[in-house]
Amino acid sequence: MQKNLILAVILSLLAGSSAWASCPSNPADCPATTASTLTTPNLQATGIVHMSGLSSGTQTSCLGLNASANVVTAACGSGGGGGGLTVGSSPIVGGTPTRILYDNAGVLGEYALDGRTIVATSNTLSTASPTRTAASPTVTAADMGGSLIISSGGVTIPVISAGLFNAKQTLFLVNYGGSAASVTNNSGQAINAGGGCGLTIPTGGSWQLQANGTSLDCLQTVSSATGGGSTTIANNTAVLGTSAIASGVCASAIVSAGPGIATTDVIWWGFNGDPTAVTGYAPTVNGMLTIIVYPTTNNANFKVCNNTAASVTPGAITLNWRVIR
Repeated sequence: MQKNLILAVILSLLAGSSAWASCPSNPADCPATTASTLTTPNLQATGIVHMSGLSSGTQTSCLGLNASANVVTAACGSGGGGGGLTVGSSPIVGGTPTRILYDNAGVLGEYALDGRTIVATSNTLSTASPTRTAASPTVTAADMGGSLIISSGGVTIPVISAGLFNAKQTLFLVNYGGSAASVTNNSGQAINAGGGCGLTIPTGGSWQLQANGTSLDCLQTVSSATGGGSTTIANNTAVLGTSAIASGVCASAIVSAGPGIATTDVIWWGFNGDPTAVTGYAPTVNGMLTIIVYPTTNNANFKVCNNTAASVTPGAITLNWRVIR
């Protein structure tokens, strides 16, 4: 009698658990809840939860946690199986602060910002072009992509670095001063020839700069109001040598840098003081030294030649020069 009772209990338990026997492999056999919510204490770390409130099909519904009610619901909607993002509270895993998220060929990606203002127009994000006016300014990363207006004095261009002329960034320099604006360019980079940019920006003129690796491409434009289109390409000084020059010989060329100079340019030059009292350049019955001037790409060149009958040790002389187109 007792054995029969124990057997009956065992059979009853097996019958009650038969619904879970195929549950792991066939979720449809799992006992369903009678509501579309399930309190979180009933969720286990492992196993399957089958709920009658979910839609059929693949990825048509998902479980969402309602933290305030402490329940799991089927109310997170259809789609890719994930919940919505809430501004101010939804976490981003593996991201970098202050960057913009975007669709990178089906994978979540992010773009870095360079500190400029972001403008949204017709569902398109763009950066507002900054404009700054300053006396004797130094170019900064905040100027990139915009215009820097020089009210007076010159302008300093620092070395190319992260956020400053890197990745093809551009800058528009405009000289609104009353005289030509000198350009102090970091010695670690070159301003490439071909765009007419020299060592100054003429009054009313402008430079459009763009990074090209470790150098800068530059295009100079001049307002027609500044006098018919003549442009100073480059200007500088040249200090001539003072070593003895034998008769019938030329000293080595003195090379003076002039970014933007082409071999088709003409170099205008003169002494920066009265040369007639300086040895070698003073008039004598034996003659005087001759100065030969010629351009090469990005340079002005000066050779001193001795056409006299004897060796000459010249005195110190400095020349001013300019290239105009």
